[in-house]
Amino acid sequence: MSTNPGAYPPAPPPKKSNVLLWILAAVGGLFLIGFAVIVGGGLFIAHKVKDFAEVRDGKLVVKKDGKDVVISSSAKGSDGSVEIKSADGTMKFGAGVDAKIPGWLPSYPGATTQGVYSAQTKEGVSGSFSFKTSDSPSKVAEFYQEQFKSSALKITNSVQSADASMMSAEDEGKRHTATVIIGAADGATSVSVTYVER
Repeated sequence: MSTNPGAYPPAPPPKKSNVLLWILAAVGGLFLIGFAVIVGGGLFIAHKVKDFAEVRDGKLVVKKDGKDVVISSSAKGSDGSVEIKSADGTMKFGAGVDAKIPGWLPSYPGATTQGVYSAQTKEGVSGSFSFKTSDSPSKVAEFYQEQFKSSALKITNSVQSADASMMSAEDEGKRHTATVIIGAADGATSVSVTYVER
């Protein structure tokens, strides 16, 4: 048998690198950690929300300093409104708000008013309503000027142009104030009235 003293045994094949496996494991681990943080954070937030808010009878009740603030919404057809009630008062927003015009404020003849907001607090009542009419802006402005002059309200500010006008009025003790904004648009006259009663 002959031996070749200079020959070495063949080298073992190189080990395959598992770099791809390590990258996939690291990415999977990051996803698991992220998922745990999101779920844990969501549960923490849900628990904390219960400390200051809950849903009762379909209304959101927020608790602050031992007082409840109740937030509710309603809808009739295309009209909707949001109401916020607390021990300090009530406020309503939206197209479905009842437009209850105070007795001291003139009501435009033939107009169908729509409420925008109303608020009632210990300090008084305030609100806003709007309507459209086929009468000209100058005729509507004339109506409010005459009505304010014949009542206890004095016009304190007035700006008028051919297509629009704005006027503010108040009584002597500033217990009743009103602002009327009149403008022409789309072949009709739009009117917005805001009032405060203290």
